[in-house]
Amino acid sequence: MTFAAGLPLAGWKVLIVEDQFLIATDMRRMVIALGGEALGPFRSVEEARELLASQTPDFALLDINLDGKPVFELAEELLGRGVPFAFASGYDDFAIPDAHRGVPRLDKPLSRVDLEQAVLRLRADASPR
Repeated sequence: MTFAAGLPLAGWKVLIVEDQFLIATDMRRMVIALGGEALGPFRSVEEARELLASQTPDFALLDINLDGKPVFELAEELLGRGVPFAFASGYDDFAIPDAHRGVPRLDKPLSRVDLEQAVLRLRADASPR
């Protein structure tokens, strides 16, 4: 897939799962600024699963802790579908289970540069459906 310079998410549908309004709004803006189509933000795993019943995103940004509930079951579902994702978290790597240690973890609050670099690292292994 080709993409416009500086728009590494061009043509990608990006699932955003984040329970903090301001952070979710920033994520959405960054995804759009990088050329992606923002799906969400969704505040819970259950809300995100409703979308997944009808669509498969090309990439996902997942907050690790959604109002006290871990997001790892959703991460497993995305892995099963072959959807690359990154965790967004204020937690250190210790909060990520061993099964997901290779998944990029972006520090919150996210920066556009960090998101862009994570996407560019994943591009070699993934392409939009």
